[in-house]
Amino acid sequence: MKKILPLVLLFVIFISFVYSVPVLILNDDNFRPTETVVAEMTISTGAEKNSPYTVEWWGGGSLQQTDSGTTPNGFTPFFETFDIPAGVTWVDAYANFTIGTVSDIAYFNVSGNNSNLLTITDVSFAQAALPGNLFSIIFKIEDENNLGIDNAECLVYGTDITGAPLQSCGVVTSHNQVATCSDFLDEEVFNEGQQYLAVVRCNCGLGDNACFDENGNPVVAHAGSDLYPFTVGSWLTINTITDKNSYTLNDEYIYVCANITNNQNYRISLDIIYNYRCGGQDNSTERVVIDSYEELRGISANTTQNQCAALEIKNIKSIQNKVNSCYAATDVRVLSEDGLTSKLTYPTTNVLFNITSNSLIENTEDDNMLSIVLVFMFFIIYFTWLGWVLRGNKKRGMRFMFYSLALIELLILSFIVYANYVGIDLTGILYIVFMVNLLIGGLFGIIGLFLYVLREADLQEGLEDEPDGDVEPKWEKNKKDKW
Repeated sequence: MKKILPLVLLFVIFISFVYSVPVLILNDDNFRPTETVVAEMTISTGAEKNSPYTVEWWGGGSLQQTDSGTTPNGFTPFFETFDIPAGVTWVDAYANFTIGTVSDIAYFNVSGNNSNLLTITDVSFAQAALPGNLFSIIFKIEDENNLGIDNAECLVYGTDITGAPLQSCGVVTSHNQVATCSDFLDEEVFNEGQQYLAVVRCNCGLGDNACFDENGNPVVAHAGSDLYPFTVGSWLTINTITDKNSYTLNDEYIYVCANITNNQNYRISLDIIYNYRCGGQDNSTERVVIDSYEELRGISANTTQNQCAALEIKNIKSIQNKVNSCYAATDVRVLSEDGLTSKLTYPTTNVLFNITSNSLIENTEDDNMLSIVLVFMFFIIYFTWLGWVLRGNKKRGMRFMFYSLALIELLILSFIVYANYVGIDLTGILYIVFMVNLLIGGLFGIIGLFLYVLREADLQEGLEDEPDGDVEPKWEKNKKDKW
């Protein structure tokens, strides 16, 4: 017996885990003919997700209607409806909700008549119900005689299982027996992949607020309401991925991608922000964004593709000389057709990856390498030019000095380029080189330029004093003596 009891207990736990009893709740217990019964259903175990189900509607001892479908991939409520026929009286009518071999039953009664009752019929929804998108409902209004009604005032709103309004579409009036209401679904209220109810409540008042049937007869003191399920769809299906799960400083870049599926049958414009961050836990101030990038993209209808950015591996202070736990993230915004407004944002992250840093040097000078090379090239060309123009037997020392300075600048530039390539810290070196170029290079550059100006002035003076005949010109003599 001691061995059997634990086995029985385990069997009961296993059975309850595989299939628990599904739950069925009706929107009311008592109805009048032509009203609508709404069955709200929920599941409670993972085994019941994405499973086929049926709802049977029984009344007057016979099966009236059978609905079937698939349970959602979550624990959110879902709905089925049944329109009660006219002229019936039922006791203990019921709805039977079945998944696999388990079921739940809810009972209701039908009595009275449909006098003074407005019935909402022929309900349809325009466009897909998408967060941030325009969504419309259109319906027809009839009285107890099945005649269309004009001037009926109807309140339309969306709700969930609580019955409280989540978003009001507003008050509309029927014309030609039909009313319609449109609004943008609030993306902060309606969640993708979840079912909601559109509630329509209509009435015909007295006097100026009376209604008219399609034959022109007045209809007063009538009222009616109904509920209609709708499912909020999804614009996109997104997850964030990276090209690797481990990096070093030598990798230089991380390819962060948003793997995007467009669930719609038309092209969607997107604004994507890519980033990655490293440090402590998600709620830690040590976790900081290392690099990010934003761009405008688009994705074609019913397409799945990776949209990526190459983010730089920056050896900032917080990740230096250690193995860092990091994650990448993308924020994908669905844009309107004109690309000016955002409808919905999908923030996703990837699994953790590592960046191994073996250096205490921050690689921030890369962006300045072009300007550094241009400055050094200027000094190399300038000193070479001064050495070339200051030619003459007595000026060999000056020429050698300027050629030597040009060569030194070339050697320094070569070292800086190599040091930058292998990751050596250049901060101190660049500061020293800058001071040397400013003080010594600048001084010798000014002296050389001054000597060049004097030489040109002396040559010009010799040309002005040149004698006639074969006598050696004074400027040639001066040139030989001085230069």
